[in-house]
Parts: sequence; C-alpha cells; structure tokens
Amino acid sequence: MSSLTRTFALIRLIVRRDRILFAIWIVMAATIPLSLASAFHKLYPTAEGLRAFAAECMSNPVIVAMLGPIYSPTVGALTAWRASAAGMLAMGIVSLLFVVRHMRADEEAGRLELIGAAVVGRNAPLAAAVSVTVVANLIIAAVIAG
Repeated sequence: MSSLTRTFALIRLIVRRDRILFAIWIVMAATIPLSLASAFHKLYPTAEGLRAFAAECMSNPVIVAMLGPIYSPTVGALTAWRASAAGMLAMGIVSLLFVVRHMRADEEAGRLELIGAAVVGRNAPLAAAVSVTVVANLIIAAVIAG
C-alpha cells in the first residue's frame, strides 16, 4: 500500500464538508480587490489625482518600506500595490487555518483515527488537506486576476 492511497477519496470528503466555507473564502478574497479598485476610482477619478496620490505615497519612506514602490499610477496598479502585502498575509493565515482544520481538528475529534483504520495511506490526510488548499488558492488567484 502506498503512503498516498485513497487521497482522492479524502479530497472529495474535504470538498464535500467545506464547500460552503470554501465558497465564502473565495468570494471574500475576491471582494477585497474589487472594493479597493472602486475606492481608488471614486477617490481619484482623474489621472492627475492618481499621479498625485502615487507621488505622495512614494515620498513617504515608511509607506514604501511597508507596501513597496508604486510602479504605475493607474487604478489597477494601485489596487495591486495596496492589496498585495495584506492579501498575501491574509491568504497565508487562512490557508494555514484550513490545513490545521483538516489535520489537527480531525485528530482532536477522533476522525483521523477512524480514517486511518480504513485503507488510507499514512500521508493521505495531509496530502488531501494541502492539495485542496492549494487548489482553493489557485481559484482565488484566477478570480482576482480576472
């Protein structure tokens, strides 16, 4: 028996258990850049206003150190600039919580022993939790890029 035996069955179980939670996570992650873009468009409706905002932010070294440089004073570039650091941190924390939910929480509840009593490889639960989280992150990236 391989250490990854029945990983796809566990992936189906994880997706079935958390389909609503994954959908909420994807929608919430996609609304953050949309709301930022809408806010930049409302606050700075002209190209001159966007350039002035970018110049003001780039003149402050603390902002540059925390968020990085602004490469282009457009709504899209400013949205990517503003959402990148906080978005990466938030997605990392949520991804970690999802993997912990499907590993440690199942162990605490006794479900991992029940799963392990069946014909399941030793590394299958971890591989299933990580692969579902990676696919969810890829879906979020595609939605945000779209």
